[in-house]
Amino acid sequence: MASSSSSNNASYTLPLSQSSFSSLPVMAMKKKIVEKIMENRVTLIVGEAGCGKSSQIPQFLLDEGMSPVLCTQPRRFAVVAVAKMVAKARNCEVGEEVGYHIGHSRHLSAG
Repeated sequence: MASSSSSNNASYTLPLSQSSFSSLPVMAMKKKIVEKIMENRVTLIVGEAGCGKSSQIPQFLLDEGMSPVLCTQPRRFAVVAVAKMVAKARNCEVGEEVGYHIGHSRHLSAG
């Protein structure tokens, strides 16, 4: 009987380079998205997978001085992957300007 083992230390390659962000569909809607979020207490953003909802909209808001920006993800892997991608795009480490919280695991800034 063959068995396989998986490593918990597997590296994750970020799917987009910094230059690829400019081609995401949400980029064309940046101004309108920011305006609607600032005008409304609750804003629901709907878009296709990979359009930039998770990776770009939080950055739009941080760039406008809104803080903290909290986001939800349906899967643990997505939480970590998006945090790493956004941190890389913002030239910081996970746990600094960008962090995440899953159950008892926290990678957040002290501020």
